[in-house]
Amino acid sequence: MDTRIETLIKTIEEQAKRIYSYPEILLSADGSSAGILAAITALPEGRILLARNCRKAAFDAVSLNRRKVGYLYPEELFPGSFIYGGIRPEKVEQILDNHREYTALVITSPTPEGIVSDVEKIAEICQAHEVVLIVDESFGAHFPFYEDFPTSAIFLGADVVVHDLSRTLGAKEQSALIFVNTEKELARKVRVALQTYTAEQPNEEILQSISERLDWAFRNEAAFSDYLDQLLDFRSKFAQIQGLKLMDRELIGTCGVYDVDEGRLSILKEGITGIALGAFLEEDGQILLDGAGISHVIIPTEVGMARNDFRKIYKALLETAGMPKYQPRKEYSQKQVDQIALLQLVKPGKQYRDFIYVDPPGCPIIAPGETYTREIKEQITDLIDKGAAIEIWERYFS
Repeated sequence: MDTRIETLIKTIEEQAKRIYSYPEILLSADGSSAGILAAITALPEGRILLARNCRKAAFDAVSLNRRKVGYLYPEELFPGSFIYGGIRPEKVEQILDNHREYTALVITSPTPEGIVSDVEKIAEICQAHEVVLIVDESFGAHFPFYEDFPTSAIFLGADVVVHDLSRTLGAKEQSALIFVNTEKELARKVRVALQTYTAEQPNEEILQSISERLDWAFRNEAAFSDYLDQLLDFRSKFAQIQGLKLMDRELIGTCGVYDVDEGRLSILKEGITGIALGAFLEEDGQILLDGAGISHVIIPTEVGMARNDFRKIYKALLETAGMPKYQPRKEYSQKQVDQIALLQLVKPGKQYRDFIYVDPPGCPIIAPGETYTREIKEQITDLIDKGAAIEIWERYFS
């Protein structure tokens, strides 16, 4: 690596440590996914407890490192929705009490939909069991900068926390931070692992973007206050729109939901798929989405967002009132035809050696070593029929 870039990285890491008052912070110019890969690669030997609704990078990390895993299953907020609640601390404690082989737990909080788990309680349980806690807080990089947001996991006892500064703080894509709040050896291993998953010469523009946005966030508390005011105003007006549901703080206390990030606009419309709703919003409303799933869409917002942007989103949502209800697909792409043919060909009882996901990120339908059943076959066929983006490969069946 260029000496000048090395110096720049050290300077920005020291800047971040001062801003957050945090012991160890690493930069990633290759995004939060690289941070998750590095954090899991650096873990001590032993089995890893993985929340089933982690992002794909977590599953890639355990697969690449051939780690033994067990799964922690969050509850669906709405039956058949592929939208998940938080991680219940009591469930974590029950598993760790009964399975001493676990040395680490990996969770996502907030989720892409903005669902926040009780990280403080989970961290206490992990510490009592000498288990390393990794929190993918990629969607919550704004949390540390304003007290009315959910409290960041970096202040709640998590051992490793990953932030994506491009999602809510306006930094360039691939701008991320990794916080390591534990003994120096783990921090060293995370840094070594990060070099494995990142470019040999980090992008200088991304590094500068990290520095600039951190300085901006540190000095502009008023921008965070204004952002929250706009969110609350938007949510108040949203109540006037018929036929749409916006996930909100009423979910707190259900399905392990400890808090909700109101900046994640997760929207459902009765009678149509999220995929159809997303296509309408993107094509007719020119709205940028963070994902369109089977039942919902996710519209991202960020600190410093203009009021006109909120008005544009509101106007596009108003126009969804005239959308037709969902109708089953009558035409399939060649890829979907091939997928359905493969599902018909493979007999239930086979094992699958990879992951099958639904997009946006949610619990994998099947993970390595799990059995392909008739129920899974029917579920996947139904998802394809509704237009879900699913990858299935014949070579992984055994």
